[in-house]
Amino acid sequence: FSMAHGNRDGRNGMMTNGVLMNGAPPPPITAVREMVFYCFHVVESHFQGIIPAPPPPAVTNESAAVFTGWYNKGHLRGCIGSLVPCPLHENLRDRALDAAFNDSRFPAMEHSELPALTCNVNVLHSFEEARDRYDWVIGTHGLTISFHDHQRPSRTYKATYLT
Repeated sequence: FSMAHGNRDGRNGMMTNGVLMNGAPPPPITAVREMVFYCFHVVESHFQGIIPAPPPPAVTNESAAVFTGWYNKGHLRGCIGSLVPCPLHENLRDRALDAAFNDSRFPAMEHSELPALTCNVNVLHSFEEARDRYDWVIGTHGLTISFHDHQRPSRTYKATYLT
């Protein structure tokens, strides 16, 4: 995966790009700061009750799976992702709003919090089955776990972790 991280005004931002274990370069879509800025713009527009302006050129219409997280002083404030690729600008918009207002672990974000927040954007790619539970590297791979509840066969649980 690739990640972009930053705050509202772009200070203290960092960017890292994941590389596959086999040394292959990252995909054409990598996370960039403009994606973080767009997430802030979308949430700010929501608070103002207006439609967000179109995304910057770096936020393309190409399909990508994304994961967006909000942090307050380094502590998770909300995060939600989608493993299903769809147009990047739509996915970023929807995940930024979902992470801000629909993460059931946290109350909905308040406008007063916005200046203190940082945002992470992860662009997910190159999904593959692990050979075993040790077939992944912290800092390189994310992990999706799914299992069935044998007591309730119709129940499936899934969790995604980005490292």
